[in-house]
Amino acid sequence: MKIIKCHVINFGTLSNKDYSFKEGMNSILNENGEGKSTLAAFIRVMFFGFYGDGKRKAEENERLKYYPWQGGIYGGNLVFEAGGREYRLERTFGLKKPAKSVKNAASAAKALEESFALYDNVTNLLSDDYSEKIGEELFKIDEESFMNSVYIGQGKVTVNVTSEIYARIGNSNTSNSIDAFSADMEKCDEAIKKLNSDVNAYSEKRKGGILHALNEKISLVEADVRRKGNLEKSLGEINGKMEGAFLEKKKLEAENKGIEEKNRKIGKAKDAGVILEKYSSYLKNKDSASLDYDREKAYFNNRNASGELELKVPEAKGVTELIDEAGTLDVFLENVKLNTLNQTEKEKLEAIRSEFEKQIPDTIKINEGRALADAFERVREEERRNALTIDEKSELSELEKVFKNISEPKRELLELSGEWSKREALKNALLTKKAGEKTIINKLEQEELFRKQRLVHEKEMKIAELEKREAEKKAELEKKGAGFFTGLVLGIILLIAGIVLLALKKSVLGIILMVLGAVISLISFAARNSACKKLKEELSLIKSEALKVNEEGETQEKGEIKLSEAVEYKNYHQDIENDEMKIDSIDKRVKTFFEENSISFNEYTVGNELSALNVKADRFEKLKEKEKRFITSGLEEKLKKAGEEMVSYLKGFGLEAEEDKYHEAVTKLEIDMNEFFRLTGKNKNAKENIDKAAEIRNKVNYFLKEYNLEEKSEINKQLIEIKEHVNSFNKAKENLSRAEEELKAFSEKIDVNELKKVEADYKKMEEAKEELSLDVLNERLSNNSRNIQELAGKINELKNEYAVSEAELNKIYDEEAELEELKEERNKARLKAEIAKAALEYLEKAKVNYNVRFVKPVKDLFDKYYAILNATGLGESDSKYELDAHLELTLSAAGQQRDIALLSAGYRDMVGLCRRFAMLDVMYKNEKPMVILDDPFVNLDDKHLAGAKEFMKEIAMNYQVIYFTCHESRNFNY
Repeated sequence: MKIIKCHVINFGTLSNKDYSFKEGMNSILNENGEGKSTLAAFIRVMFFGFYGDGKRKAEENERLKYYPWQGGIYGGNLVFEAGGREYRLERTFGLKKPAKSVKNAASAAKALEESFALYDNVTNLLSDDYSEKIGEELFKIDEESFMNSVYIGQGKVTVNVTSEIYARIGNSNTSNSIDAFSADMEKCDEAIKKLNSDVNAYSEKRKGGILHALNEKISLVEADVRRKGNLEKSLGEINGKMEGAFLEKKKLEAENKGIEEKNRKIGKAKDAGVILEKYSSYLKNKDSASLDYDREKAYFNNRNASGELELKVPEAKGVTELIDEAGTLDVFLENVKLNTLNQTEKEKLEAIRSEFEKQIPDTIKINEGRALADAFERVREEERRNALTIDEKSELSELEKVFKNISEPKRELLELSGEWSKREALKNALLTKKAGEKTIINKLEQEELFRKQRLVHEKEMKIAELEKREAEKKAELEKKGAGFFTGLVLGIILLIAGIVLLALKKSVLGIILMVLGAVISLISFAARNSACKKLKEELSLIKSEALKVNEEGETQEKGEIKLSEAVEYKNYHQDIENDEMKIDSIDKRVKTFFEENSISFNEYTVGNELSALNVKADRFEKLKEKEKRFITSGLEEKLKKAGEEMVSYLKGFGLEAEEDKYHEAVTKLEIDMNEFFRLTGKNKNAKENIDKAAEIRNKVNYFLKEYNLEEKSEINKQLIEIKEHVNSFNKAKENLSRAEEELKAFSEKIDVNELKKVEADYKKMEEAKEELSLDVLNERLSNNSRNIQELAGKINELKNEYAVSEAELNKIYDEEAELEELKEERNKARLKAEIAKAALEYLEKAKVNYNVRFVKPVKDLFDKYYAILNATGLGESDSKYELDAHLELTLSAAGQQRDIALLSAGYRDMVGLCRRFAMLDVMYKNEKPMVILDDPFVNLDDKHLAGAKEFMKEIAMNYQVIYFTCHESRNFNY
């Protein structure tokens, strides 16, 4: 890819400037302030647009920074070649970035300043090969990555390796797309960031951590639960107080009932006197009402058209309605003035009538249009909400690869996890069982040792007894034959030596010595008399018995433990073998499963591996279900149908609108409809008010003639006067009728005998000197009622107190259950935290392993370029550079890795340039991009400029180089 030429209309200090570029080196030498950096920025902005649009300061906002000093059109054009075709890119810019939707004329004007057009420079026709994101589409990287690779700004030689640069380098030897690699790297970084966030979120030490919050909540709940005993005791005490208050209240209520009965009797006696007085008053009322009626009747007793007196009284309702109508006469006349259309309104009404020539919309139609627009929006939103996102599709694809050999991942993994849990339990129990087996063996060995020691002791006791008997016989023999002492002593010595050797398990030599001793003794005793012979026979028997005891003891001491005959040991051992077989069986199944799914088997990480697979299986199932729901929902067809209905609706009124402006079109239609109905309604109101005013005048004249009344100058006042007399007449007539009816009714109700009986009962109470003062009785009643009310209040307070305590106790019962749930939740949270930590370590290792593949090719190219640029070798005799898996350079010096930042500015620039072009060579192996260098050698001394010249010569052989400098010593042109 290369730039052929460009034309700057206005951009910063540049105005109406043309620049041409060739292949290879393009060196632009200008003094400071003449627009070198501005031209470099212009080329970048033409491809990528401005950065810093949201900033207020001009030095941070490029759109403000490069706004033309002299005014005029902001932008230009650029001709470039890419993919074997020649294009012309034309762009203009506004002072502000235009909003996505333009809502007013001022915004529309501002938006017109911003334009983008791409032409095929050969045919001069518009091209859609690239969009407004042309920079990302051409260079296959975003703007930040462009600034850290292709574009070397002034003083910005160092590199920040972005995820898209990693992706571009990673794609250099594969057929995968850049977008896929970039997405993988971004997802990896996002996942690491998310896992770090999750680990922090579950922290037990951080105040905002989930586990910290759970621990605090558990402490609070435990504190509440400890109050349960006190609350239960308090409820019993409150209940006892309520029962006492209820009994006292019932007692006072019974006393009040008796007082109320006496009050009723006293009141009835007093009412009797009042009733008699009231009868007299009814007579007086009747006479007074009769006089009032005669006086009011005279107003309406007038002469009719025939000259005869006639009593004719209008209905009050009719007069009132007529007054109301007459009162609106002025209003109708005023409405006529207000509703008469002026010339502007008449013209507007005609214009709208013309617009609604085919059909006039009504509220139903407007609501129909709004409903259609709403339906379209709902379907579109539902379609966006239910469809799988790009990330979810990618995730589903990866999970399908993971579970390609498993028909039912969730079920199989749950079964396998269950079996592995059993296996862990068996293995843990196996340690205890083996320890028990060892204890049994030790016990049996101890018992065998005790048995052998007992046998040895018994043997020694028997031998000692025999030796004693032997000594006695020898002493007897010595007395009978001192001449045989020497032979006898020798025989005994040999015999004892043989016994000792037998005890020491040297049986052959022991037996020989015993036999020899016996022979010598026999020879010695041969000459003895018959008494000595008997003694010798007895000694021989003793020796034989001793030999037998010794042999039997040795046989018993050699006995071994027979574990197979020990029942307790046998059961333990069989149980252990069964558990080991079960563990081996589960291990084989899990190993087989791991091998089939390419998972490394390590018994210490199997649990974590299965937990991670269970999480993935659950996610896999949810994504598959969501995908299935979307496919079967038919949302795409619904959206299409909703759009067609909306278009059809608008066409019915001769309108068209874009999808995101359906609501605006319906709103405009509604505004025009409302204005049409307002103006036609206003015109109609004017005519109706004229008719109503005439109707009211006719109705008043007819009314006066009908009731023989003369018309007066002020109609409203006359009607009000008539109404007042009608009301007075009706009232007088009603009062007379009522007085007569009340007198009659009261007379029918009076029972003289009953009244006398009531008075007699009252006198009896007086004579009995009962308390008849209503004040006293009522005071007593009031006091009792007050006490009852206080008791009721006390009872309510106790009920409320009981309810509060009961609610608190119920809350504590709930909290006891909640406490268990919280502890379970805490255990689950701790497990999730451990899983997140393990996953974080795995991802960080995976990222490093991914990047290691790119280190060697980038390092080889770096060494190549550095050898050219540092041709003098100054300062490099004892140093070398190392490239890590993050493509970061360090300097190996004096036995340690040193940060590049410690180098001088000149060396930092040299290292940065070599690193950039090493990465560019790997990133773009086929079509090379043009590169922009804004005076990158400003920090180099004269000795290194020779290497810089060779370096630029090498670069220009593979890249189109646009190089800016302000000094002749750094001007390279080939």
